[in-house]
Amino acid sequence: MKKFKTTTIALTFSALALALSACQTTPSSQTTTQSANTAIDQAIRANSKASTQHTKQMATANKLNHISYANVAYDNINERQKMDIYLPKNHRGNVPVVLYLHGGGFITGDKLEVMGGSHKNVEEMVKRLLDNGYAVVSVGYRFLPNALLDEISNNVTKAFEFVRKNSKQYGLESNRITVMGESAGRHLAQWLAVTQGKYIKASLPYDGSADFVNMTATKAQPQCEATNWTNVIQADIPQDFDLSAYAVGERYGSPAFIKKATALSPIYRVYKDTPPTLMFQGNNDCVMAHEQSVRYLKKLQAHQIPSELVILEGEGHATPKFWTTPAYQDKVLAFLKTYL
Repeated sequence: MKKFKTTTIALTFSALALALSACQTTPSSQTTTQSANTAIDQAIRANSKASTQHTKQMATANKLNHISYANVAYDNINERQKMDIYLPKNHRGNVPVVLYLHGGGFITGDKLEVMGGSHKNVEEMVKRLLDNGYAVVSVGYRFLPNALLDEISNNVTKAFEFVRKNSKQYGLESNRITVMGESAGRHLAQWLAVTQGKYIKASLPYDGSADFVNMTATKAQPQCEATNWTNVIQADIPQDFDLSAYAVGERYGSPAFIKKATALSPIYRVYKDTPPTLMFQGNNDCVMAHEQSVRYLKKLQAHQIPSELVILEGEGHATPKFWTTPAYQDKVLAFLKTYL
């Protein structure tokens, strides 16, 4: 098996120097904290609804790619548990699959962003994939606070299993699947790679976490301020809001949190069947420190998994350059040609 040359990286740190506030409780503050959490839940739900509507409007206006099969339900618990399937034009027979998981901090985003429904220009990469004979399956999933991270992870697992079991019906090859995702979607793509690795040929993670246990403790780079989640998700929530505790559903640092977060963190689940991985991240990411990618790369290398991390100097979180730059698009296509 051909291996990619691994990028050598100087360890620098960025992002998520967050204090835990609303998610920590003591008996005397329990009522106040519950009220705060209720307010956070309401703000996030409102933002999620507005953001999703905006994404749909942008995608409808663009219509860059025709959806071959729209809103295919893979479960019936929630309306978000649907996928859109894009097939290459003039394809014959079943085609290899790139399963895409959108970002949004587990609280916002939409599967339609591959159609032009975001600022990230993901659709430019999607067009290249379709033009080169790959199907793209864009998966929706439930959000916080209606579902915690373990339930969201279960969502995408069910979506993956649905694609495998029903592949022929939709013109897909069940034994040639790659997972791709950005930010929260990256975490979920990696989750599939380490839990369903024997069924996945390759993994393409962009700008996200691999370790929920240590996400908050990651040191910020000097140029990074503490992450203001009010700005990141555009919802009225406390500035010291902690995403990892909120997603796991336990007080940050508690034994229950560590146990659950460890089980849900891809970095602790890498094994011999984890597929070849090509990662992308900017080294000025002040939302998710690229140290997470560096550590994940080392874990993959320790298990002799073909892997590479592409660092883009000076770029922050969710930079569109990885999606729009022909050289990076070509790198993805070469990677898929090798492993998929």
